[in-house]
Amino acid sequence: MCLFGAKTMSSRFLLDAGRRFFHGNRFQPQLYSKETGLVIHQTQRAVARLQRGLVIRQTQRALVRFKRDPWGIMLRNPKLVVIGSCVLIALLFGRMERIPISGRFHIVLSCKTVERKLGEWTFKGQEEEHRRKILPPNSPQSIRVQRILREIVQGMQSGLRLEKDSSVRVHELKNPAELTPGGTSRKEEPLEAESYSTGNELVCHKPKEAGIQKRARRFGWRFATRHLDGLNWEVMVVDDPYNPNACYIPNGKIVFFTGLFRKLKSDAEVAAVLGHEVGHGIARHIAEGYFRFLWVIILLILCPPDPKSKPEYHPINMFLAFISRRREMEADYIGMMLMASAGYDPRLAPGVELKIDDGGRHNALSTHPCGRKRAEKLQKAKVMDRAMAIYREVTSGLGVPSLI
Repeated sequence: MCLFGAKTMSSRFLLDAGRRFFHGNRFQPQLYSKETGLVIHQTQRAVARLQRGLVIRQTQRALVRFKRDPWGIMLRNPKLVVIGSCVLIALLFGRMERIPISGRFHIVLSCKTVERKLGEWTFKGQEEEHRRKILPPNSPQSIRVQRILREIVQGMQSGLRLEKDSSVRVHELKNPAELTPGGTSRKEEPLEAESYSTGNELVCHKPKEAGIQKRARRFGWRFATRHLDGLNWEVMVVDDPYNPNACYIPNGKIVFFTGLFRKLKSDAEVAAVLGHEVGHGIARHIAEGYFRFLWVIILLILCPPDPKSKPEYHPINMFLAFISRRREMEADYIGMMLMASAGYDPRLAPGVELKIDDGGRHNALSTHPCGRKRAEKLQKAKVMDRAMAIYREVTSGLGVPSLI
């Protein structure tokens, strides 16, 4: 009995000891994980302090070296050279201006010579690309586009109270040996301004109230209109029935594709497109883009794109696309006011946007907004009321009201 009882007590003791051991240490893994996390956290803090100290020491050493030889360090670093050059160009040639009609402030490159040279270079590139499709000035399409553009420019000159005369002419190839779209060759004869009923060069006369512009400049920030005084507008009509497009090139150059005639039937609809392109010229969107290009270079140096990701989805590209869409809407607004000042019904402008867009796909990288959004912006009460007020005043014979 004693032996049996001793064995029983020993087995119970072992069971109780095992139970106490296992149940008493069931929180040990959790305590171990907490201690491990604490150690990891302390290690991370220590590493961060070491890194901060290393950065501070490196910065101090760089400042000491920069104080000893600042120009040598900057000139030996190509990134600093590019950034410094862009900042210097922006400070020397940047200028804040106020856009007529829309009233928005923007910064552009004030060097008009560079802008005109780039415009001439781009226009020559378009001429070389579409050389065999350029219509002569005596074609019906060229005469129609020239007449509508002349009315737009006349309304702009009267509404902005410009002082110098402007001209509107149709572009003609300098090499007359090229074949026309009809297939016949043209002889080398200079095209005179009075050789056609509409004239190859139509002069827009000064408005009677040119002095109002000077008086208006005394109050508030003056509107930038000097780049429009005496500007020689030139349109190049390209015979491309499958390209419903038009584009503006600096220095008063417009490229108009005949594919727009397939979608736009009336002169008022064509006037909405031409007014939009003239609006780009009034707002100097190209010169604004030149200035923004300097900051894009700086941002690309400071924030280089990830080589593994697609470059078009870089935040800078998305931001530039957003800015481009805003400029297109601003040109729509200015063009709507110009077509109203030329005597065309502005209520047709929203429909033009829907016809040209043709349900295209648009996303965050699109440079042009969708036609539905553009039409909604133009149909707003504030925008349409101003355009209709100008249109009624022009059609009633009272002349073009001031647009500034």
